[in-house]
Amino acid sequence: MTVLRLGLVAFVAVIVQSTLFAELRIEGVAPELPFLLAVLAGFTAGPDRGAMFGFAIGLLYDVLLPSPLGVAALAAAVVAYLVGAFQQSLMQSSWWLPYVGSGLMSAAALGLFALTAEVFGQRGYVNGDLPFVLLLVGLLGTAMSPMCRWLVAWCYGGDDLRTGTA
Repeated sequence: MTVLRLGLVAFVAVIVQSTLFAELRIEGVAPELPFLLAVLAGFTAGPDRGAMFGFAIGLLYDVLLPSPLGVAALAAAVVAYLVGAFQQSLMQSSWWLPYVGSGLMSAAALGLFALTAEVFGQRGYVNGDLPFVLLLVGLLGTAMSPMCRWLVAWCYGGDDLRTGTA
């Protein structure tokens, strides 16, 4: 059941990212829903399961991007793994840290994506606008993280987000 839920959420997220968020932008920047969900999967399910979901949703997202295939999958998997590895120390600090942290880490995933795409020959991602884009993606991710965290917890069968556990 978890795999079906994750697949459904990943498919819908990539469709929303490529259709709705392609039109609804703030200063030309859209939230990066696939990266945000991958980060939250790391928070919720731990490093291994989070990285697997991050790789899967990143690969699905890669199909729609002009970058080399696998770049988004690599960025999402790496960041989801790192977040999952540090989840205990991050989640015990305060109730708001997972939300702000997931927004910031989705921006970090986008930054890793841009740098990796540049290394593999896709020019244009790393430019003078990148810091502004990362800041705005982090803020948008933070704003969307409560709803997305609930969605990821539902995928993994978590019942109670009020206590900080999923």
